[in-house]
Amino acid sequence: MALEAWQRARQLAGDKAQVGLVCLAADEQVVRLQNQLKGSVTTPALKIFGSRDLERFLEGDIAEFSRWLGG
Repeated sequence: MALEAWQRARQLAGDKAQVGLVCLAADEQVVRLQNQLKGSVTTPALKIFGSRDLERFLEGDIAEFSRWLGG
């Protein structure tokens, strides 16, 4: 499903599209998914954020998200 989101984003926004997905699975599963996607997507424009990231975002700590968004 993550690759589908990536492909649709590129169709809509071109090569500079960035896709961020939030996965509420355990941190280990999020890391494993991100590593699996590295072989399919060659740019850092597809990022999987985990539940801990979501907690930080909701608390107002968006530094990691901002860095990723800035490219």
